[in-house]
Amino acid sequence: MRKLNTSDLFKFLRIMRKAKIDKEIHDLISGIGDEADEREVGIKAVIGAVMSVPDAECEIYDFIGGIAERDDIAELPLNEFFNLLGEIARKNDLQSFFGSALRMNGQG
Repeated sequence: MRKLNTSDLFKFLRIMRKAKIDKEIHDLISGIGDEADEREVGIKAVIGAVMSVPDAECEIYDFIGGIAERDDIAELPLNEFFNLLGEIARKNDLQSFFGSALRMNGQG
């Protein structure tokens, strides 16, 4: 597992634009307060993207798989997938990451 980086930001921007989830991300990051909230926010952001744009499925797998340094994201059992999202959230500053994505997208 690695930390989020600049490349991840651009990948997420592409997903965010495809999914048109700018407002949802903005609403989510405004509620971040502690580590437990960041985990929930990370999971909600990915679920929002998945629900909004089934056509971005491959991009989402690539995004999460790149961070997790795994190539089996699509085959993971759901509980393992959500645990992985929680681990990504615990190891990263999601408020800063999503805030940067919104600013770069002209929303922040």
